[in-house]
Amino acid sequence: MNTAARIALGLCVALLAGCASTPKVSVDHNPAFEFASKTRFAVLRPELAVAALGGRGAPVMNDLMAQRLTTTIERNLRERGYEVVPAPQADMYVTFFVTTENRTDVHTYNTGFGYGRCWDAWRCAAWASPEVSVQNYTVGTLFIDFIDPASEKLQWRGTTSKRLPSNPSQDKRDELAEQVVHAIIDQFPPGRVPPR
Repeated sequence: MNTAARIALGLCVALLAGCASTPKVSVDHNPAFEFASKTRFAVLRPELAVAALGGRGAPVMNDLMAQRLTTTIERNLRERGYEVVPAPQADMYVTFFVTTENRTDVHTYNTGFGYGRCWDAWRCAAWASPEVSVQNYTVGTLFIDFIDPASEKLQWRGTTSKRLPSNPSQDKRDELAEQVVHAIIDQFPPGRVPPR
């Protein structure tokens, strides 16, 4: 494959990835829990959630990412008509954590096939020239949990995963946080349309 073809293929892949739709969200919840009456939420950073739940919970992430996600979750809840309050006044705690996984994609392409000399109708020399492409990348998974303060039990969880850019700008980080948080919060609560 010549250089121009490689560049064109790379651009096509980048454009298709950029045009990807809303991230796929996976949701799990307690069907017996009454979500309809819950309108006041306290967004707890992971380390605060660990303290509020008696030392159980997710590990601490970097402060910049935690603040970005806290702000984005609070804004998305407010946009849906919910009230964001301090933890003692909350009907539900909302917390989050992020995991990352390094992955590798290996693809083999046949970039050429040739025929050589034929000795007769049944015997010919042929060859192929394979090319191997290896891509290392990181996938991030965001978990947003809604916890009942009275029972200290998880009642709703939304998750989504997305391939992370290798060296994102500040704007790209903010855009990515907004995209994945909005996709998850858009699924809450189960079984009813949130107030607007």
